Amino acid sequence: MIKKTLAFFIAQGNRLARGAKKLGNGLVQYRWTVAAVMVIASVLIPVYFLLDSPYAKPENQVTDGKSLDGADIGNAKQDSDWPVAVEEPAAPPTDDTSATPAESNAEEESKPALNDMVLPATGQVVTGYGFNYSQEFADYRFHDGLDLSVQRDMPVGAVLPGEVTVVEYAQLYGYRVTVDHGSGWQTRYANLAKVSVERGDQVEQGDQLGTIGDPGTAEAASGTHVHMELLSDGESVNPSAYLPLAE
Repeated sequence: MIKKTLAFFIAQGNRLARGAKKLGNGLVQYRWTVAAVMVIASVLIPVYFLLDSPYAKPENQVTDGKSLDGADIGNAKQDSDWPVAVEEPAAPPTDDTSATPAESNAEEESKPALNDMVLPATGQVVTGYGFNYSQEFADYRFHDGLDLSVQRDMPVGAVLPGEVTVVEYAQLYGYRVTVDHGSGWQTRYANLAKVSVERGDQVEQGDQLGTIGDPGTAEAASGTHVHMELLSDGESVNPSAYLPLAE
């Protein structure tokens, strides 16, 4: 680039010199020559220093990960004095499904006091809970309740407080009443001739649910009695473990 520039100005100086020679005047020729040299010098010197300056051509300029001299600096490590923030890992979530003391207390309070049961009616046990021989069907089968022998028209009461959820009738067991005591516990009373409650009624322990009548066809051979069942979440439980039965 510098050589081309010098050649250009030298050519211009020669052209000016030839022009001065044609004038035929030695003084004029001399002046023209000096003027031409001064013009060339005043232009070339700044241009030369400008082009030759270290600022004219940056060294190690980075382009696409490389400097202009071809050095690969893509993997060059850049150091910094600034502190680097390190993010602390989040604590893993806990799957603590255990009940709090308040929840445990509430659950205990809602559970019926099974050991405080009273008898639905005063009488002797004629058929216990479990496998028994059925005179009606002439075979052994599971008896899911407790039968207490009582007189006809004797009142039958709730063994625990609760809500009447079912009042129904069938030939197998006559009228039957179901009472919900909460926390999945229920009691059933069958072989009733009359019913004293309706579905949705709230009853207290000992409140009359109905009166005893003739047994249904499923237990006709057992005589007049009340059939009582205890259930937990729909599964039968032996009520003898909670009722105050005579030894």
